[in-house]
Amino acid sequence: MQQQAVESIEDWFKGEGKAPYFLAGYAGTGKTTLVNYVIDKLKIKLSEVAFACYTGKAALVVTQKAQGKYKASTIHSLIYDTYVDKKTGDLTVKKKSKDMLSHLKLIVVDEASMVDGQIMSDLRSFGVKILFIGDTGQLPPVSQNKNEEFLQMFNNPDFTLTEIHRQAAENPIIYLSMLARTKQKIEPGTYGKNGEAVVITHSTWETMKEHFYEKADQIICGYNRTRKHLNSEIRKFLGYESDFPLEGDKMICLKNDWNKNLDDISLVNGMTGYVSKVYQEDAVSEQLKYDSTVIDFQPDFTGDYFEKLVIPNDSLTDDAFKLQPHEHKIYNSFDYGYVITCHKSQGSQWEKVVVIDEVLDRNMHHRWLYTAITRSTEKLVLVV
Repeated sequence: MQQQAVESIEDWFKGEGKAPYFLAGYAGTGKTTLVNYVIDKLKIKLSEVAFACYTGKAALVVTQKAQGKYKASTIHSLIYDTYVDKKTGDLTVKKKSKDMLSHLKLIVVDEASMVDGQIMSDLRSFGVKILFIGDTGQLPPVSQNKNEEFLQMFNNPDFTLTEIHRQAAENPIIYLSMLARTKQKIEPGTYGKNGEAVVITHSTWETMKEHFYEKADQIICGYNRTRKHLNSEIRKFLGYESDFPLEGDKMICLKNDWNKNLDDISLVNGMTGYVSKVYQEDAVSEQLKYDSTVIDFQPDFTGDYFEKLVIPNDSLTDDAFKLQPHEHKIYNSFDYGYVITCHKSQGSQWEKVVVIDEVLDRNMHHRWLYTAITRSTEKLVLVV
């Protein structure tokens, strides 16, 4: 099967067609290994290939896996330039000129499902062959609901890898993800030689949850009400008494802000991290219409931090609060990130993950559970 995939990608690359290629594969099928093999076989120099991901965190993971062979970037830094508008002093994003990427023969985009319509058409406008890699076992992201071109691609991959590698099949997290994807029952118990995956009932969770509040890198649930309730409970447990962010609080960004950058990392929807500093409101020069908390935010995968982000206090306590489009220039959208929904977790992974199984939609539940389980890379606790 792997050989068929290699031949299929080779034929596409050597052909005249302009359409991107979509290689789909479930967790553990060796998508990245296969793509690296194809690039070698096609004799394309690595300097002629760009590896790109939607988020800075994903780009970092791809770079680490490449072990020095190549460096992945964000799609944003690959195809857009950020510059300061001389008249307004604002940061502005502009698409690069075509000749800036003329040295490339191939762009490989990981986690294809995260790429929205505008970015996809901008990517294609450079006239470079694009190989998308993705996992059709996952939930299609909410942002893609109305994106016909994306849905057409996601539902009709050019090739799908289904065979789990022997080494991956021994991984209990991959094994449980396979059970979820194929709609099989997952029984409570310990899985894996070293107990890498543990499945417990909700009643066991209630007796042990405080242990996981301290140990988990991320807790994932289905319902918003569960998320809000647990975030509040965890903050109390950790000793945070204010309703508003304090130093050390874990936060999640809820809206893309491409104008805020740390080197190659933009502030994107779904990014999790910590409050590294809280300022007085007068730390920012703008007149603030809303009572706000001003923070430095450090993503959980880098030592750098975004400075002086302004979060309206009401956005954390009032469900009806909504920023007007023009206000996003001053204010950022954040919430507490100890517990997040599965939709928000897409495109990210953490080492130690707790998944609280909640059924939102019976028809899509196997995709929901599969997506949630595969967010974990080392240790998984699944509450069923």
